[in-house]
Amino acid sequence: SNPYDEATWKPLQEVLINISDLAAQHEKEPRVLVLLDCARQLPDARFGNFVLSFSNEAQRVVRSLSRDNIAVLMSADANQYSWPTPELGGTAFGVNVMRGLQGQADVDKKLWKRITVKELYDFVKKETSHYVWKSRKAV
Repeated sequence: SNPYDEATWKPLQEVLINISDLAAQHEKEPRVLVLLDCARQLPDARFGNFVLSFSNEAQRVVRSLSRDNIAVLMSADANQYSWPTPELGGTAFGVNVMRGLQGQADVDKKLWKRITVKELYDFVKKETSHYVWKSRKAV
C-alpha cells in the first residue's frame, strides 16, 4: 500500500490474519512474531489527531484474534507513543528490538542460544523504559 493514499491501506486485523495464514501454509509448527513500531505521532489538532489511538485500537485487534501462532510486540502501550532516539536513528523500541535479537535478550545464553518472545519482550520493555526515564529526566 501507499502510505500517502488512505484508499490503499489495509486493516491491521486483515494483515495479521494473512501473516498467520501464510505461515501456517509453509511451516509444520508456524510461529510468527510481528513487530509494530507505529505510534510515533503525538496528538496534534492541526492534523485532526486528537488522541493517541493507534495503540489502543491495535491492542483491541490483537486481542480479538483467535490465533495461537502469532505474537505481536508493539512499541507503545495504550495512550503512549514511541519514544524517538534521533541519536540512534530510530525509536527506543526499534533499537532495543535490534539489540535483543542480536543476543542481548537471551537470558540463558549457554543453554539454547535462542531468544524466546518472552525474553525479547522483557528485555525491550526494561531497556526502553530505562531509556525513556533517562531521557525525560534530561529534559
